[in-house]
Amino acid sequence: MAVAAVAVAAACTAACGTPDNRRGGTDAAPPIDSVGSTAPRAAYLTSLTFVGFEPSPSLVHFRFENLADRRYLALSYEGWIAGRDAWTSILQVRDSIPVPRGAWRVMPVGDLRLRVGGGAKIEALRVPVEGAPLRLEALDAISSWSSSTGQRETLRSAELLLGPGAESGLLLQRRRARPLETVRPAAPSQAFVLTDTIGDGMIILRNRAVPDAPATVWAWLDGQRLEWSDALLLSLTAPDGSPGRWSLEIAREGIVVEVQGTAPVLETSTDMGSAYRLYPVSATLLVGDERRQLAGIGIEDDGP
Repeated sequence: MAVAAVAVAAACTAACGTPDNRRGGTDAAPPIDSVGSTAPRAAYLTSLTFVGFEPSPSLVHFRFENLADRRYLALSYEGWIAGRDAWTSILQVRDSIPVPRGAWRVMPVGDLRLRVGGGAKIEALRVPVEGAPLRLEALDAISSWSSSTGQRETLRSAELLLGPGAESGLLLQRRRARPLETVRPAAPSQAFVLTDTIGDGMIILRNRAVPDAPATVWAWLDGQRLEWSDALLLSLTAPDGSPGRWSLEIAREGIVVEVQGTAPVLETSTDMGSAYRLYPVSATLLVGDERRQLAGIGIEDDGP
């Protein structure tokens, strides 16, 4: 493929920590005016998004929001897997615990089990789905970068195991943070995670889904790690029933990506005031005369 490789710093550690098996407390978060601690009042959001390499890939999204307010840490954890006609909830936890050191850490509460590595990065998770364990295993890092709020984010190879089946794919690990004294952004962030059937893929990220907002693209194509920080993502007229249609262009490389959202669409909000939207997407990658078909997931989220 006639594209120029760009070196990207990769952050991956093989050391694994011991899971913290503490349970959370009550389902109801304590009053926001609880006193007695100097912990920073902040919201933290960690998300994991998996897209497989099958012709109709598995789409899984986990969202972990921690709200640290003085003495207590309120938790809002959710997970979804896409089906043919609807998104199925595979994790839903509302809990509160005393604020631990590292209030950004995802906690193993309810039926959620975790294996973590250096920097509290999630290396594997397990949740029960209709009596069978769903396990998501993060593997080699492909690219790593800093989020808009300074936390490390990573694109990794991964494996999803559900019952007797296993599927390889790509995993996007994201982290963001916001002091509670600041106003929540007016527009959500937007991400597309796209794969093909031969083990390639790309992610497209915009800090805010507003017209003319620049996009950053990370890709793994033909064994090359690629990055572009000034891509133009334009919103196009979408067919009825579609959550949106977009065109991305990297002019100097002769690359065009056409993305269209499809049903089912999940639009929901959390008890902490965040709102997010999930939907499958199909895409066409054009590089000169070469055309590739991709599929994946679109995520719009205004948290933390």
